[in-house]
Amino acid sequence: MEIKFDYGFEAKVPKIFLKEFREDRKEEIKKGELQEEDLFFEWLEEKFGDRKYDYYGKIVDKEIALFLIAEHLGTDYGDGGYPRDEVMEFKDNEFKYIIVCFGWANGENMKGGGYNFIGWKEKIK
Repeated sequence: MEIKFDYGFEAKVPKIFLKEFREDRKEEIKKGELQEEDLFFEWLEEKFGDRKYDYYGKIVDKEIALFLIAEHLGTDYGDGGYPRDEVMEFKDNEFKYIIVCFGWANGENMKGGGYNFIGWKEKIK
């Protein structure tokens, strides 16, 4: 499932999140009163909530990292400002590591917890 956030960022929902969401909301999905995407946003806010911060500062699955970056930068916090991100890559013998620093800036004020870091690794071919 792909979803679109407030500022037009689109992201594929990681399989692990989608599985948990569909298990938690199976009755509501069956009823069909709301679209699955709307139910997912409710679940993301209510059930998943601050758990997403457990992934920050770590090397995680690429699918999870890209989704959490899009979710954070694509969410309207209502305070103005603009999304910021910087990417750093480095390699060792077998892997390339991608680290993304991201957050919201509004002058000197940072929203959404300031800058966050998340990364993933890819096998070098």
